[in-house]
Amino acid sequence: MAPKIRRRPRRVLAAIAALVVILAGGGWFYLRSSLPQTSGTIAVGGLSAPVTVTRDAHGIPTIVAKTDADAAFALGYVHAQDRLFQMDLMRHYGSGRLAEWFGEAAVPVDRFTRTLGFYRAAQAQYRYLSPAVRGVLDAYAAGVNAWIATHRGGLPPEYAVLRIGVAPWQPADTLVWGKIMDLQLTANFRGELLRARMLQHGLTPAELAVLYPSYPADAPVTGQRAELDGELLDRLAAALPPGPAEPIRASNNWVVAGTRTVSGKPLLANDTHLGFHSPGVWYLARIEVGGQVLTGATAPGTPFVVVGHNNRIAWGFTTTASDVEDLFVEQTDPHDPARYLAPGGALPFVTRQETIRVRDAAPVTFTVRATRHGPVISDLAGWNAGDGKILALETTWLAADDRTPDALWRLSHAGSWTEFRTALRDFVAPQQNIVYADVDGNIGFIAPARVPVRAKGDGWLPVPGAGGAYDWTGFVPFDDLPQEYDPSSGELASANNRIVAKGDFYLGSD
Repeated sequence: MAPKIRRRPRRVLAAIAALVVILAGGGWFYLRSSLPQTSGTIAVGGLSAPVTVTRDAHGIPTIVAKTDADAAFALGYVHAQDRLFQMDLMRHYGSGRLAEWFGEAAVPVDRFTRTLGFYRAAQAQYRYLSPAVRGVLDAYAAGVNAWIATHRGGLPPEYAVLRIGVAPWQPADTLVWGKIMDLQLTANFRGELLRARMLQHGLTPAELAVLYPSYPADAPVTGQRAELDGELLDRLAAALPPGPAEPIRASNNWVVAGTRTVSGKPLLANDTHLGFHSPGVWYLARIEVGGQVLTGATAPGTPFVVVGHNNRIAWGFTTTASDVEDLFVEQTDPHDPARYLAPGGALPFVTRQETIRVRDAAPVTFTVRATRHGPVISDLAGWNAGDGKILALETTWLAADDRTPDALWRLSHAGSWTEFRTALRDFVAPQQNIVYADVDGNIGFIAPARVPVRAKGDGWLPVPGAGGAYDWTGFVPFDDLPQEYDPSSGELASANNRIVAKGDFYLGSD
């Protein structure tokens, strides 16, 4: 009996070791099956002609297609191969659905994005785009969905860890990426809120001017301290999800003419400073359609080459930090809490119900209110001041007729300064300093966007909304936006310096 007793533990250990080997091998094969196929032939429906995708030693793809739609389809396919979870996480954030994955901890973020109406704005935006760009967005979504439908291996490991699946891609999932970038690069309203809190907590306008040396001499300060309750302002600030870190706003780009280079051709460089992420924000690609070649940085989830060059022109972006957001202090009608005061009489709030599905918890349902200026963000803090004051946010980039995707598509296919500049007339947000160079030796700079013109004030602090005195009266005309072409100096640069519009138009103090 003794020898058998000694052998039994060995058999148990051998069985455990074998199980570990099997599990490790199974895990290895599962993870390997989630990697992209980079050789051979893949048959999928939805293409008008064969497309070739080759990758260099760094994995950067070159896509050769007959049509723009086929190229967009292929880019969607390779983005899904390489970055599907990143794309899926982005659209869940933009649509206010993070709590479906991460539970109650993500509810405040979802409330914020749903209050602003990111995804609703993206869905509305699609209808205003040109047929050509809608076709590109549809083809890109079809490419993403082709990978999801035909991939026979495992999904990226994050899906297994979270025990979730993946839904088909929609064009609005692409467009919401732009809304996220708008928020990250134009979040001036947070500065307004911070300055209002500082005044409410005892700082004088003069002391505020010391902390913000560029504070305009004529900025509205009279009465601001009395208008809002400091405790409520603090609650609202605490209810907002963390904002972007300041370093991402410190981008640089420059271009020099051929008269100042050894080669005799222009040189253009761009450092977008969007912060470190893993995986990164950008995805490099080369796209060839007929005789047109596009090379540069795409963003997973979108079919656009955001910064880069084609056969004839090159371009690069930095953000301006111009003021395209204002907080309005609205007054609830004392006789009817479902209405608010406005020029000409009280108006009803525009309301809608939002329901957030929460993992391992009950759904959260809440009401979003909006005024003529925009969504009521003070509701995020359960703001219920006895004086009936609330805060609404007006922005340029929540408008349904935002055709920035059209501008991105046409600028990347432009062949001259005239075509490039014409494309940017549709650029709404976020305002960018865009440098330009072409093969003919020309250089240029333009900062396109809708920048509001205010009847009064400059967006430095929250302003009264009831009387209309601080309302937006329009936007800076395109021809008056900062721009220059072939300067005699032979150089153009934006490196966190102030940009100036023509005439007396104000762009911002940040």
